[in-house]
Amino acid sequence: MNPTHVPDPVRAVAAFDFDGTLTHGDTMLPFLRRVAGSRRVVQGLAAAAWTGRRRNEHGREAAKRALLRVTLEGVPNVELMSIGRTYADHIIGAELRPALVARLGEHRAAGHRVVIVSASLDYYLEPVAAYLGVELICCRLGSYASGRCNGTLGHPNIRGEVKAERLRDLLGAPLPTVYAYGNDPIGDAGLLELADHPYLMRESGFAPIDAALDDERPRHSLR
Repeated sequence: MNPTHVPDPVRAVAAFDFDGTLTHGDTMLPFLRRVAGSRRVVQGLAAAAWTGRRRNEHGREAAKRALLRVTLEGVPNVELMSIGRTYADHIIGAELRPALVARLGEHRAAGHRVVIVSASLDYYLEPVAAYLGVELICCRLGSYASGRCNGTLGHPNIRGEVKAERLRDLLGAPLPTVYAYGNDPIGDAGLLELADHPYLMRESGFAPIDAALDDERPRHSLR
């Protein structure tokens, strides 16, 4: 490479939520069942309901932390990674939305930087992101010195405004043109508000967030 050549800056970034946007639905609870079994997950959900009884974002985050602690604390990290890889294969084969994967591919083909921004877990998201050829921002748990999971998030839950904060941290300033895809006007609000071109998933497909949705799947060219 010519040492005097300065690469062109990335013209745009496409940020995708994962659960319910790139996939047909939730992925975390099915993963927890694979790791801990249904009975343990029920116990974790009960603990989550009690801990997160405040009906606000603080309560929601506390509930998630309680669920993860009950179901994953003490599990060897190598076991979680192994189960995660197997689960990732299932997601790739059966859970991804073809239309959104195609859209993601359009962004890549256009030379855009593509990032998954998700509150789900790295154990299975890392293999999926590698398969899709994209970058990843997601939830990660800490470990004990023994190599076992401590069941504790080492950072705020990646939801709402935190999604936007984490994406800004990754991209730096000034921000390029941002496309964002989500399905939850609350959980994905920060990401969608940050974007120059926000798209919201509906049963009919994805559409600009300020557009009137109809029964037909909208189609929009990249620009």
